[in-house]
Amino acid sequence: MTDFKQEFLNEFWPIWPNKVSKIKAMKFYRMARQGSLVLQRLEDLGPATKEEILAGVERYKRTKEDWRAWLHPSTYLYNCEWLSEGGSEVIEPMRDNTKDLAMMRRDHEAGREMHPSLAEKYGWAEYGSNSGSLKTAPKLKVVG
Repeated sequence: MTDFKQEFLNEFWPIWPNKVSKIKAMKFYRMARQGSLVLQRLEDLGPATKEEILAGVERYKRTKEDWRAWLHPSTYLYNCEWLSEGGSEVIEPMRDNTKDLAMMRRDHEAGREMHPSLAEKYGWAEYGSNSGSLKTAPKLKVVG
């Protein structure tokens, strides 16, 4: 029987560039190797080999754009990113924008134009007319 914990600690973890959430990553590594991740079951992929995962890590390190943040290892494993050929599209939650939204609501209620820096930051430059509603704000952004 394969010792996935030792395999993870000795082979995956040393080459992973962003060393965060080690326990969660170890769990998803074991699940990937056993073929029990949701995507693996949905797509009938079967268990991943150690070689596939490690080759995928090297490919990811080689093809990641400089401006893009490193994935957490658990995200990489959970999303079966070792199957990607590089430059994958990742959905990330937006950063906490509570203060920005509060400022936009105040400006909107007072009939003022949206502050230009916020319009630019959120890509809502066309919003300046105050004709729209601030009740909805994007919850997710696609990075890619």
